[in-house]
This record gives sequence, structure tokens and C-alpha cells, in this order.
Amino acid sequence: MTELATRQADAATFTLLIQGEERHYPNDRAGKRQAILDGLAAIAMVTIGQDVYLPSNVALQAVAAVLYPAGIRSAEAYQQVCQVTEKACAHIGFGAEEELGPPLVSFAARGSYRKQYPPVDAQLVLD
Repeated sequence: MTELATRQADAATFTLLIQGEERHYPNDRAGKRQAILDGLAAIAMVTIGQDVYLPSNVALQAVAAVLYPAGIRSAEAYQQVCQVTEKACAHIGFGAEEELGPPLVSFAARGSYRKQYPPVDAQLVLD
């Protein structure tokens, strides 16, 4: 299980707890970006056939833990978490949310997931 909880260590750094391991980051844009990517990388993926999926709700919680450690208190904050999650997931190769349910996943695991796509060859993009 992935545990994501942030604590302010001081004004310059923060600590993210990922699966019981404390990781320290600078409290700036680059530090938060890396913390989000590390948090997403620690999430247990779901494999169905040859496809790999990232649970969307767990991804949202990971991003929210970094951006709003005291909790989301407004619709604007929630929208920001959704937008950052979308961009971060795309950055690591996961597409838009899609619903999965039985028989693909158990009834208890039904919900929103993001499918992982193979990386695009840089030359293909440049051509």
C-alpha cells in the first residue's frame, strides 16, 4: 500500500512519506514536481492482459498530498489537483481516465483508471 503524507519540516523543505520511507524535497516548484512524480511511481499498478493501469483516485490523492498537505478546502484547489494530476500522468505515459469494472477488475476494485501507453519515439514527433 502507498502512504502519502506531507509534513512541513521547515520553510525550505518538506517530507513525503511513501510506503513508510521518508523522502525530503525542497519546498519549491521543482521539489513539488519531483515529489509528485515519485508519489505516482510508488502507486501499485493494475495489469489486465498486456495493459497496465494506474488507479486514478490514488493518483489524485498523491498529488493532493503534495500540493495541499492540510487538505483541499476549495473548488479551485480541487481543480488544480485534477489538472496537475492529468499533466503528471501524461508526463509518465498514462492517458485519460476510463472506467473499469467486472469482469476486468473485481467489484471492489471498480472505478477510474488511466491506461499506460508506450512511449512515442522522439523522431516520430520531430518528423
